[in-house]
Amino acid sequence: MAEEIQISIPQEANSHFSGGPHEWLAFIITEGQIKTGNSQMQVPQIPKVPRLLRQIQSNQKCYDPSLVSIGPYHHGKPELRDMEKLKVTFTSKFVDDSGICIEDFYCKVAEVAIDARRCYAEDWKDEFDDEKFTQIMFLDGCFILQFIFFLLRRPEDLKMPGHQVVLVKRDLLLLENQLPFQVIWSLMNLRFGKGEEGGGNKLINDFIRHIRALPPQQESFKEMIKKFAGKCIWKQPQKTWGNKETEEQQPVHLLGLLHTDHINKEACSHCSTRSCDWYSYRSSKDLRKVGIRFRPNWTNAYSDVEFKSSVRGSKLILPPVTIEESFKSVLLNLIAYETCCDASGELWVTSYACFLDSLIQDVEDVKVLQSEGVLNIFVREQEVADLFNQMSRNLVPNPYAYSDVKRRIELDRKSIIKKWVAEWMHTYFSSPWSFIALVAATFTIVLTGIQSYFAIFPLNNNGCCG
Repeated sequence: MAEEIQISIPQEANSHFSGGPHEWLAFIITEGQIKTGNSQMQVPQIPKVPRLLRQIQSNQKCYDPSLVSIGPYHHGKPELRDMEKLKVTFTSKFVDDSGICIEDFYCKVAEVAIDARRCYAEDWKDEFDDEKFTQIMFLDGCFILQFIFFLLRRPEDLKMPGHQVVLVKRDLLLLENQLPFQVIWSLMNLRFGKGEEGGGNKLINDFIRHIRALPPQQESFKEMIKKFAGKCIWKQPQKTWGNKETEEQQPVHLLGLLHTDHINKEACSHCSTRSCDWYSYRSSKDLRKVGIRFRPNWTNAYSDVEFKSSVRGSKLILPPVTIEESFKSVLLNLIAYETCCDASGELWVTSYACFLDSLIQDVEDVKVLQSEGVLNIFVREQEVADLFNQMSRNLVPNPYAYSDVKRRIELDRKSIIKKWVAEWMHTYFSSPWSFIALVAATFTIVLTGIQSYFAIFPLNNNGCCG
């Protein structure tokens, strides 16, 4: 006789009805529809880092502020209290420089405080009443804007040790350390005005460019023409927040704005979803051996990976990456943000981190990408290799990302003719001496052939052969 199977009903679900099974089943259907309809509303704009990411031991410190708390999640932690005094100093300077009374700034923040409160997860909201929360928003918002203003416009007034500046910049880009952008917007407009030239919008966009710290690129003439056409002929909107084209797309916070700067929305619309085939990964040094070279692109967007094939040699065009001390922390928080908030599921930052890991197996691969201008490194090469190899173990990329590029790389790698050309180029054109030796050998063979010909067919007295 089969064992009797019992289904236990959760007490919280059972408490909503007092009838029989029909009422309970109706409750399940109704409640499920409500939850489904409100699923987007239930995701906070500033969520906490998912537990699956936080539990990775080597990454735990990357999600917590080192020097300054922003917002309610880490407010009041003993190790961060020293910076509260500097917040007061920066806020006072922020107000004094504006010539506007402090009450006006505080009222602007109070107007958006209720909406700002909804941006955070539910589990902390009993810790602070509305007045305390508004004070946190006001002080943190003034501090952020004054810090960025000093950093970019008047660095001599920052008066902070270099290592503290680096840590504050890092802390401003942690997922759990974000301030709703409506708070920053309300303070920014009152202090700097809405003008794009020299106003608050430009200040914020300049900060994002400063954070990315992309190396200068040597563009080919063709790329320069393409870039010029994109800007001037087709009038493509600049990838900055605050211009007329993006006025209605207010970012949720600074980390969200940085994430947007990494993505080319136009390229995303052309993302291939035809297949999800799996291809064997090849390191950068292995791809170089079969004639595939690497070049940085000029859009700097992680969604823009191209592969250009030719008989002479193919090119894999990649977004350049600058790697310094805080790179790991910023990258992991971008990944955590898109894991929680990217409703499209495209996961471009996650996918590009995994794609780079497929190209990097050891230090030699790092050196290849560095020599080609894809990586701009301010740490040891071994640290870079370890970073991508360890981080990607716990990441799940979008399986459709770069699928066409991967397919074309595989086809190119299997081409016999291109293998011969690549081996020939590597043998005879890898150094000036091998090229000189090739020319000398070719010249010798040609002379030997001419000499042999005239030995067999000598010239007669009339200057003709025979």
